Amino acid sequence: MLCSPSLAVAWQPSSPKFEQRDPDAVHFRKHLDRIAQAADPADAEAIAGWMLPHRDDQQVVYFLSSEPPTASPLTTLRQKRAENLLRHAAAAAEADDLQLGYRMFWQAAREDSRNPNVLRALGLPADGEVPITIRPGRNADRQLNWPARSYLQVLTPHFMIDARCDRDQAIELAQRLERVYWVWTQVFYPLWENRGSIQQTLRGQGRFESRINRHRVVLFANRQEYIDTLSKETPGIERSTGFYSNHAKITFLYAGADADLKTQYHELTHQLIGEASRMRVSPDVGLPSDFWVVEGIASYMESLYLHDSYATVGGWESSRLQFARYRVRGLGESMPLQRLVGLGRDAVQQSPDIASWYSYAAAYSHLLMDGPHREAFLEYVRSVYEQPAKSRSLPDVDLADFLNVTSDDVRLLRLGTQLQELCLTNTQVDDAATAALADQRQLTWLDLSRLPLTDAVLAALVRSNPHLDQLSLERTAASDATLAAIPGLLALEELDLTLAPVTDAHIAALAGLEKLETLWLTATQITDASVDVIARLPSLRQVDIQRTAVTPAAIDSLRTARPELTINPLQIVAAP
Repeated sequence: MLCSPSLAVAWQPSSPKFEQRDPDAVHFRKHLDRIAQAADPADAEAIAGWMLPHRDDQQVVYFLSSEPPTASPLTTLRQKRAENLLRHAAAAAEADDLQLGYRMFWQAAREDSRNPNVLRALGLPADGEVPITIRPGRNADRQLNWPARSYLQVLTPHFMIDARCDRDQAIELAQRLERVYWVWTQVFYPLWENRGSIQQTLRGQGRFESRINRHRVVLFANRQEYIDTLSKETPGIERSTGFYSNHAKITFLYAGADADLKTQYHELTHQLIGEASRMRVSPDVGLPSDFWVVEGIASYMESLYLHDSYATVGGWESSRLQFARYRVRGLGESMPLQRLVGLGRDAVQQSPDIASWYSYAAAYSHLLMDGPHREAFLEYVRSVYEQPAKSRSLPDVDLADFLNVTSDDVRLLRLGTQLQELCLTNTQVDDAATAALADQRQLTWLDLSRLPLTDAVLAALVRSNPHLDQLSLERTAASDATLAAIPGLLALEELDLTLAPVTDAHIAALAGLEKLETLWLTATQITDASVDVIARLPSLRQVDIQRTAVTPAAIDSLRTARPELTINPLQIVAAP
């Protein structure tokens, strides 16, 4: 065990998986399959997929479906399922297993969003719609310099949003915040539970929350207004995409196409832990040490992916894990957990490599939240927030192994998930598994380096993601088919073909990549014939052509033609 600078946390495996304690799951699955077999083929897949498969590396949490129920065999089955789940939730409450009961309640809410017991427990009207009140801001906001009636005030059960954007944008945020709130209560249940209220509600009496303090959010019209308004009081605000002020107890966000959902989830996690948990949060949290916990769990919540009636948190596909995987499995870096533990807030914020620190803080938080240590880790989190100076123990963990991805992992990617970053470098993914990635269309970064994929499979993945700005095919079989797909990547800024079977004929196909800034051709099969193509790439800033057949004379001519170009930036050291 690792020890931090003595509060003991018992690092024992968590209780059995929720799915293993669901007595009706097998029965429900059989009936679901029968309905799917009798359904129209266009609906059969969705019906069969209604019951979500379990994944060891990812949490599934539930909320009310936004779709109104329709009369059908599936609706009837789900209504019966909801009644059974509510009975099991009540039984769990009697057995004092309130967390299990709470999980069962929310699954019942997903199955039947109009169930009167569900609506009573949540304090919602009969139609199941979350009440949202919108009105002009009645008072001038001196802090923001907003005159009265110059902004909208949006009230939901858990949030008060002051918004300068249009009405639809404000409503969209309000609806999303309510979902995030209920997701947060399930993911971080031990940090906020009110045992008496939850037990009574699961028994069929009262509601989960009788008194609610709304959390304040400010939504600016756009990023520029966000910067202009906050820059005087918050130096460096231009480097952020939103933030939570612990002093003011306000989360500041902005609307528009460049608004970042991950930032919203991150900052709301800070806000809800500080304001909605039942912890006695110390003002010194993260100052002496363990700042990684404060930022790590907020970064973990960036992995939140909202579907219609459920959400996922965590998983190998999480954005932060792509960057950690690149560092650990791609570059061979490591940062021991003990090093993170010893760093306080000031040391982290002054670090010259804070991006690396965030990658590791997020990765270790994922490891502990998505594995068998979740319950113990949440107790560790509580101790960090309540008693920052206490020492704590941590389990021995293998981050490199955790960041590995197998073909089975890829096959379990949930339908409808659209990724923006995907790094599979040096993992165990084969050709067949990539079929699960066939519907990815929004990737901007794709790293397939060191994977044993065929040229045809590589080409298909590249071709289906035309918005890529960074592509790594180092040590792959990328050749004719893949290189033929690359000219369609008009936004591409960095391309790595190191040690790929690339020739002069392939390089000629790159001539139209007007935004390409970095090109790695180390140890490829190119010759002097490729130099003219390289020289004509208008945005190119650096290129590496070491260990190729390009002659010194050709390199000199390239330097003459493009004196601003950095050539051969890699420092290659010969093996001893």
